[in-house]
Amino acid sequence: LLKYTASCESLNSAGRSRPLSDVVEAAQLVEVLAQVGENLRQLAYNGNYKRLKIFSGMEPTPPGEETFEAWRDAALVAITDWPGSGPALCRKIQESLRGPALDLIKLHREVCPQDGPEKLIEVLEDTYGPVEDEIEMLYKFQSCMQKEKENLSEYLKRLQQMLKLLVCRRIIATDRVDSMRLQQLFRGALSMDPTAVMLRSFYRGKKEPTYQELIREIRKEEVNVLRREKKSRGSERTYSDSQKAEEIAELKKQVAQLKARVSEKEEGSTMSRTSSFPKAGGARGDPPKCFRCGRLGHISPHCPTQRENAAATEVISYGCDVRKPPQKRYRKRRNQVRCYTCGWYGHTSHTCDWGRNEDFTDVYVTSFPCEVDICEEKSCEIPGVSIIKVKLIKERLKIKVYKLSFGLS
Repeated sequence: LLKYTASCESLNSAGRSRPLSDVVEAAQLVEVLAQVGENLRQLAYNGNYKRLKIFSGMEPTPPGEETFEAWRDAALVAITDWPGSGPALCRKIQESLRGPALDLIKLHREVCPQDGPEKLIEVLEDTYGPVEDEIEMLYKFQSCMQKEKENLSEYLKRLQQMLKLLVCRRIIATDRVDSMRLQQLFRGALSMDPTAVMLRSFYRGKKEPTYQELIREIRKEEVNVLRREKKSRGSERTYSDSQKAEEIAELKKQVAQLKARVSEKEEGSTMSRTSSFPKAGGARGDPPKCFRCGRLGHISPHCPTQRENAAATEVISYGCDVRKPPQKRYRKRRNQVRCYTCGWYGHTSHTCDWGRNEDFTDVYVTSFPCEVDICEEKSCEIPGVSIIKVKLIKERLKIKVYKLSFGLS
């Protein structure tokens, strides 16, 4: 504005000093208008441009600042959008730097004042950028593969980021970006991805598409695949629901059959358990009777009462010990077998010759109320039998002897 005012004042003073012709006035007017437009453009440019975020080059990155990768990408876009010459762009880049990065750029501009903004960004990238060789970066790009359960569009975005880094480092030319992108997309995509299968058949023998065209086709195909999957899931769900209902009905039927079989087996086992008890000679279906205690409902091997009252004491002649009948039935040895006719051990009643003589009698120790008491160590004479000495079984126990005749009425 000051320059514009000064130019206007000089024009007015020149006009007051001497009159000009029409040609001279037109030329001066054009010059003044051009100067005014340049001043206005410079004024708008100096105050109304998008500034870059702060980058200092310190590690870790302070809050409110950008990492070098983000700052570099924004600076590369800004230098193409900003109007002006090289020194003005270098000054704007320098305004966004702080700390060690600012000191580095100041020193470089003093040493090489003719370098442009691209050179300044390259110096910063050599200082703060990732240290990777060109061969390593190319190998990393060519070995980038699609992950499991990753959309093809996400995989394409990762490839685009790597391509951008390769272009910034001037490893590949810009005219090879589309061909390398499509080639690596087909190489690294999953073989069973439906979107990749469609792209291989669609772009076979055609010109390489740009990133915008490729991402548009990929997203459209992903939407179509998702719709087809939803329809197939709905039909499968209907079929699976009907199949599950049939399976549930079949399982219920099998469970009912198993329950019926179990109940039949339980009833059969109960009947067999009841029929296993020996009957007491009554009608069929009567409960068993115990021959030991006389109660109903169990048999003698399972009788809960003790055999105190039913035990009988036995006296064996010729000094034999007193023995009680065994509590349980078990197989005896030959020398333990007792003859129930004569009372001797070693033979049975079938082979015993004790009752063949009518005058032969036996002596038993019993506990019936009609017994005859005898004294201890008292001998009795029985026809056909030698004198038998009766021993005392227990102290204060009365021994009662009965004469039993075999074969006599």
